[in-house]
Amino acid sequence: MINLESTEMKKIIRDILEAFNKKDISTMASFYADDVTYIRSEGTLKGKEEVKRYYTWVLSNWSTIKLIEKDIIAEGDKAALEFVQEGTSLKRMERNSVFLSGFVHF
Repeated sequence: MINLESTEMKKIIRDILEAFNKKDISTMASFYADDVTYIRSEGTLKGKEEVKRYYTWVLSNWSTIKLIEKDIIAEGDKAALEFVQEGTSLKRMERNSVFLSGFVHF
């Protein structure tokens, strides 16, 4: 287990958000272990390469997409992120503004 201060955890999460918003999959993947298990509503991803393929697929379905931080709570080795996702889907070609909440655990 990595022991990080809450300010370090928040910085990591903000760096991931920044990379996502830039569609920088390589930087996003650099925050994951090679043997990561990433549980999503769509299913469980195993390994960094599978995570990269997932984000490539996600980002390819949106002409624009942005995650906007609403709140980050960090304590010990756990952190929770609340965010709003905004973007234009290539499938529906309409502006979508969706409120989502996510959980990040390191």
